[in-house]
Amino acid sequence: MPSKRFKAVCVKIKTVALHLASSIRCLFVAQPTVWIVVGSLAIILIIPFIHIRIIHSYEHEIEYWNNYWNVIPVFAAAVPAILTFFYNRNKEIKARNNEREAKDKARIEEKENKDKIQYAEIQHEIVDVAIPQIAMFNKKYPGKLSTEERVRNLIHLLYEQDNLDAKISMIKNDDDSRIDGRESIEPGIKKIIQDPTNKVVVEIVSESSAFLEQRIKELQEDIRKDNKNTKDKITIANRILGFWILNFQNANNAKYLLGVATSDKRCVGAFRLHKSARSTENRRLWFHVDDGDIIYLEGVQENENSVGYKTPFPYLDQWTAQNPVLYYKSFINGNTQIEFTEEDMKHVMHILGVTHNEIEAYKRLGPRDIIIVRTYKFDQ
Repeated sequence: MPSKRFKAVCVKIKTVALHLASSIRCLFVAQPTVWIVVGSLAIILIIPFIHIRIIHSYEHEIEYWNNYWNVIPVFAAAVPAILTFFYNRNKEIKARNNEREAKDKARIEEKENKDKIQYAEIQHEIVDVAIPQIAMFNKKYPGKLSTEERVRNLIHLLYEQDNLDAKISMIKNDDDSRIDGRESIEPGIKKIIQDPTNKVVVEIVSESSAFLEQRIKELQEDIRKDNKNTKDKITIANRILGFWILNFQNANNAKYLLGVATSDKRCVGAFRLHKSARSTENRRLWFHVDDGDIIYLEGVQENENSVGYKTPFPYLDQWTAQNPVLYYKSFINGNTQIEFTEEDMKHVMHILGVTHNEIEAYKRLGPRDIIIVRTYKFDQ
């Protein structure tokens, strides 16, 4: 049987072990390598204990402790080797990580510097070369250019535009916001081409090479489409924007204007309004809007919700009044037979170009904030 002294020693060892375990846990959180080393040392010291105490039995404590302390040096001899191994291993890993981080950082800096240089070169070609050349075609430009100079400038502009697009496409993470004036080059070239005074110049440039001939044909086709789109947009928009008999104050305070076809009540146009009402001599009103306020125009300016516009606007089948102008929310709120659901609110706000928090946005609108006009001019 173990003596009282041996039991007391075991209790002390247990207390020390608990404190040691707590310290080891803190060290593990701070530095895993320390935990590995301490754990290895603990195992080395425990193995002799298990080997002597459990595998072999001794009748006397003195014999046990003598054997224990005889075996400990054998196992403890491996501790320096283990410590050295983990220390060198940890040092090697840190060195590799530091080297990798340094290489990654240098690579990123090199890429950023390269991009900065490329962007600076592109910016120079646009601001200091292309834009001034476009300006030289302006009739107000001081000093009239000869035909030969205009031909040379237009050829350079056409090649320059193609080269700039190629250069920018080669830069990863292309960010147009970092380049000033890029968006003005093509419209400037189109303006030169469609100017009647440059007809001879355009013909000479077109005949100078197959590439330039093809490029000018593409630009002329784009000009034709742009002109048609602008004409169609004006024609369709004018059918909705005027001229209506409305209270000027209500019309001027409205937030949205929608045009619907008389036959099927589908939406053919949607506009945002910002104090847009204008009066005429005959007291009819029309609405002035900018291109940025056009939400939708059937066949001209459509968007991802185009399918929704082609369906009948909610509950307009109950709009039987002869007056072609309607305050939509006032109409919905005043009709007790209509159960206007949250899905209806979302549908209406999607038509108005609102795709987030639609229900709250609809509820914030006043009874006269949505004006709907109908016209037979869009009947199919």
